[in-house]
Amino acid sequence: TFLARCPQCGLVLDTGHLAAAGGDVLEIISHYSSRLNVIHVKDWKSNGTANPINNPKWFDCGYFTTLGKGNIGQDNAEVIRTLKTKNYNGWVFVEHDTHFQDPLIDLAESYDVLRRANG
Repeated sequence: TFLARCPQCGLVLDTGHLAAAGGDVLEIISHYSSRLNVIHVKDWKSNGTANPINNPKWFDCGYFTTLGKGNIGQDNAEVIRTLKTKNYNGWVFVEHDTHFQDPLIDLAESYDVLRRANG
């Protein structure tokens, strides 16, 4: 695989993109924790009309949303707890691509998800 051929390559993990595409975020963290440099935590709200995997119009399949407001089973609080068990000390970014209200409200809600996960 690419990662096996590039052992010094660090990774940026986007939880929303991976989960929306059907990937297992916690498995990737468990397997590649030593190579993770940056984590983008996101959530995805599917509109149920299509699967975003290999869809050139993936943006018609739903939208990225405030942490905890998605409907694909992405648990970013568990992501944070898992990162802590792996002694991750890199950056964690909350990435918001879509807002239907004041962005500061969305960010406050997402921050609260991370704060509760961090104990």
